[in-house]
Amino acid sequence: MKTPLLAVQSAHNPNQSTTTCEPDHLTPLAAATRLGWMPRRNGQPIHVATLYRWDTRGVKGVRLQTVMVGRTRCTTEQALREFFKALAEADMRQMAPVPRPANSRERERVAVKARQILKPRVRSSTNSGNCADLEAS
Repeated sequence: MKTPLLAVQSAHNPNQSTTTCEPDHLTPLAAATRLGWMPRRNGQPIHVATLYRWDTRGVKGVRLQTVMVGRTRCTTEQALREFFKALAEADMRQMAPVPRPANSRERERVAVKARQILKPRVRSSTNSGNCADLEAS
């Protein structure tokens, strides 16, 4: 469960506990691209549009947590680290091991089965190619 970047106590329920972060921990996305530990491409910082894309569309179902402060979209270093960690975990889930046949006989059996599945269906040369012939075959 992710905690929000910045939460404000509700005026309707002042007893509600909220998680807040210090305002000085918030970093505008434009400045976040130049953080020393952020990944770079050819020595250049990531473009700010990339961070906006990570916020709006996400990557592999993972979105960067951000918050609007006035007219500036901000994030925290912790949110960036959690984003990269979640991406790495998503990559690990996608890299599930592919079962391999145990021996050459098993490999040949699987290959024959695959060829049968992928074998194109060849129409008879007697068909004229109209729709009725296609439906009948």
